[in-house]
Amino acid sequence: MGAVLASEIARELARRESIAPRHLFVSSRRPSHMPASETYVHTLPDNEFIHEIDQRYGGVPSELLQSPDLLTLLIPVLRADIAALETFRPSKNDPLPCPISAFGGSEDPLVPRHHLEAWRDQTDGPFRVRMFPGGHFYMNLQRAAILNDISATLTPVIHDVKQTAVIA
Repeated sequence: MGAVLASEIARELARRESIAPRHLFVSSRRPSHMPASETYVHTLPDNEFIHEIDQRYGGVPSELLQSPDLLTLLIPVLRADIAALETFRPSKNDPLPCPISAFGGSEDPLVPRHHLEAWRDQTDGPFRVRMFPGGHFYMNLQRAAILNDISATLTPVIHDVKQTAVIA
């Protein structure tokens, strides 16, 4: 959901002439303009819903699966998040004026490289894809490499902002 929210916030910032996004980072998500290839799960009964989420994303901890009380609390929130993702349809937008970096896991069956490459159409600026070892939640194991990449990417941006502030 983070990639969808971040891209929509970047679009809103780009619409406001006084605030321009400097760089957009997205991860493990096809762009919203690209149709989904998988079927909706947000309407499934609870047991099927949790099973399908676990199968697709591999992100439901076993401790949670063994705690019906916690699952009862989590399912409505998770279902709402998934429903928002599955039903969101962006309006026709111009490409963003900032660079985009799309990150993904090299073994992610839900978001293969060509899905990440589709973010290229969402910018007039530079674009790149970076694949990291792992599946959909590759970031759990690749945190240091991801943060180093983001830091290296943003260092010149921060320098430019500081230079502009000194000149202004």
